[in-house]
Parts: sequence; structure tokens; C-alpha cells
Amino acid sequence: MTHLPRSPHALRAAAVALLLACAGWLIIPREAPAAATPGRFVYGSGDATAVDTLTGLQWQRATSASKFVLSAALTHCGDRNLAGKKDWRLPTVRELASVRDLFAKEPAIDVEVFPGTKSDWYRTSSSPFGVSFSNGMVFTRDDNDPLWVRCVRG
Repeated sequence: MTHLPRSPHALRAAAVALLLACAGWLIIPREAPAAATPGRFVYGSGDATAVDTLTGLQWQRATSASKFVLSAALTHCGDRNLAGKKDWRLPTVRELASVRDLFAKEPAIDVEVFPGTKSDWYRTSSSPFGVSFSNGMVFTRDDNDPLWVRCVRG
């Protein structure tokens, strides 16, 4: 027999998870493994970017120096000139979620590839969704909440 959550908070969380799953927002994106895969990211010592060999995306390795609301985050990434490239952008929720390591916690990411990642929420272009690198969750965030940023290209 299946038991429903008893507390209002647990019931609400279960309902939101079910709605997200029905809408196609999977906790683990289909195109990426749940854990870090050795050799998945290519980068050199001191490189500011890493290339994901699974998706072909090039990622900014460092977290932004400050938090941004959605409109400022879009501008921040769009104005980047990193590794000689100027076509940086804010990642979609699927793209950003694909770099999570769900077996790592605080932060839920490979810290060798992405050093200095905050165990906090990161902004995506898929409003209103954000990705938490504290626990790997994907959830709604207000566009005016300042969140950390990691830019992508490709």
C-alpha cells in the first residue's frame, strides 16, 4: 500500500515533483549521467573553460563573482569574452542540470572541473527554473532573486 505524505510541506513538495515530472522536467536529464564520468570534461591546468564531451557544450569553469537577477544574468553572459569567444549565454535548465553530480553533495558537481562552485542556487535562462548545487534539485525561482551564474556556449 502506498502512503501519502502527512505534513502539508511534504505533500506540497510531492505534488510539485509530480507536476515537474509530468511536464518533462526530469530530475536527471536524459542526455547526462547522474554522476561525474572520468574524462567527460576536457580542460587544461589553468583553463577558464571546460568542454563537455557528452554534449559538446563549452562551460565557464568559475562561478560568477556575484549573484544576478535574470535580466542582469542574461546580459552578463551575453557580454562575456572568455577563451577568445564572445558567444556566451545563460544555460537552459537542462544544460545546467546536466553538469550536476547527484552523488556529490555541497556542492553537487565535480569540483575538479568546476572549482569554487557555491552550494547554492544557479540561474538558468529557462525562467522560472534554477538549479541548486547544494543538493542537485531543479526548482522554480523568482526572476528577481539574485542567483549565481555559470555561462555556456555551443
